[in-house]
Amino acid sequence: MADERKEKGKLWLFDNTYKKNDSHPSLSGSGEMPVSVMREIAEYYNQHKAELQKECDDNPQQKEPCVKLTCAAWPKVSKSDGKDYYFCTFEIKRPREANSAPGNDAPPPGGADIPF
Repeated sequence: MADERKEKGKLWLFDNTYKKNDSHPSLSGSGEMPVSVMREIAEYYNQHKAELQKECDDNPQQKEPCVKLTCAAWPKVSKSDGKDYYFCTFEIKRPREANSAPGNDAPPPGGADIPF
């Protein structure tokens, strides 16, 4: 079976060695966003423009429409210098579909009888 993993944006966050006081960030680093992810975000925005504008209108602190993202992070250790860092990914946060909602215990198509 071919590897069909979806492309995601990626971030690498290390301890900020330039931090001098509490107002400076604790972590800093770099990231990348594949063009396919940029296109996906643009398409999502174009398809949901009215909903995103309404969310913006309903929230006075939000200055313009925003596409929400979901993120995940894993602690890692750099192979080159042994420093700890966090590897993070992000993608568009999409509403859950009715069939994937927690607590949906509907039997699979064809019934619940499983022969093993």
